[in-house]
Amino acid sequence: MKRINILMAGTHTSAGGATLSFSEADLQASVDAYDPALHKAPIAVGHPKDNLSAYGWISGLAFSEERGLDATPHPVDEDFAEIVSKRRFKAISASFNGLSRDTTMTPEEIAQRAKDLKAREEKLAAKRQIRCHI
Repeated sequence: MKRINILMAGTHTSAGGATLSFSEADLQASVDAYDPALHKAPIAVGHPKDNLSAYGWISGLAFSEERGLDATPHPVDEDFAEIVSKRRFKAISASFNGLSRDTTMTPEEIAQRAKDLKAREEKLAAKRQIRCHI
């Protein structure tokens, strides 16, 4: 599958009604904090509570002023990729670690949480006790 645009800079409203603004710097901070060697985010349909039904994984993130935040899916279930290519899904959304449907975290807090999680995961990886959360 090709890259998927998951978020543009600007103001967005979560499923729970929280309004958050993401700057280009916030999106770049997400790219900088994402490390697939420690954890790859799952690709799921809908908003499953624990992302139990992964149809693939995000191997990387990229930012550009023109497209915003893009995710690179790899590997991806072949049947799922076919359904996506036929545009069977109305929308694509991103879920950020630490954001719940009723949260009021700022983009800066989200970026800091990502950095904190990365540091925690690095410590756990050193102990060979990797726990992944998204």
